[in-house]
Amino acid sequence: MQAQKKENALPRWYIAQTKPACEAFVEMRWKQVGYEVFYPRILKRVRRAEKYFEKSSSLFPSYLFVRLDLNDPTHHRNVLYTRGVRKLLGVDSVPVPVHDRIVELLQEHVNEKGLFATAEKLSKGSKIRVIHGPLKDLVGVLEKPASADGRIKVLIEAYHKTIRAELWDVEVEYL
Repeated sequence: MQAQKKENALPRWYIAQTKPACEAFVEMRWKQVGYEVFYPRILKRVRRAEKYFEKSSSLFPSYLFVRLDLNDPTHHRNVLYTRGVRKLLGVDSVPVPVHDRIVELLQEHVNEKGLFATAEKLSKGSKIRVIHGPLKDLVGVLEKPASADGRIKVLIEAYHKTIRAELWDVEVEYL
């Protein structure tokens, strides 16, 4: 019986739902208190006023992972009453822990800056679909990954010919 209680006392990973765009603030507050927090982000290329720039955004908008022992009521209360937190995900009002291996798998794909690695989708030969512009909805193959300015070269089958096109990487989705 004692071993059972001790096993339940171990810190476990939980998913916290935050208010929109509050993930970074909540992460900062919890780290100040000493909680282990995992907040995976991804770089997105955004187009504004005919210019492209990269912006870090949440891989799971309004969600982050926190590792704690909920058998200690102060931990539970501190987490739930942090400004920007809506709830810990669970059944009814009982938080359900996430299996450690799931978080470990996600952490394996995150670099030292906390950014999720996306290099695998950018490899030569990857299938793409054009989502913007005059070639919209055509499917092709990536010939050359993105350059420093965000341009990619693709081969598209259209009208019984192979067309070579150079596009912005935000104009395609990877299949």
